[in-house]
Amino acid sequence: MGDQLLNEYQDVQTLRPDWKQVLDRYGVDYIVYNKDAALSNVLATQPGWTLVYQDRVAVIYVRTAAKS
Repeated sequence: MGDQLLNEYQDVQTLRPDWKQVLDRYGVDYIVYNKDAALSNVLATQPGWTLVYQDRVAVIYVRTAAKS
């Protein structure tokens, strides 16, 4: 499962078409990530995700809606 998990992490990190399904499959309810990463910028525009913390380096998003 190690390779599969790393591949799925890469899917999320690079915003491949199934990135949301990967988060749903693993029941991800929060994300701590680099503030300047593409994933962070996209989460800012996604319904169901709320920014709860931000500093110069990182952001924390919490899922606030039912999983799609």
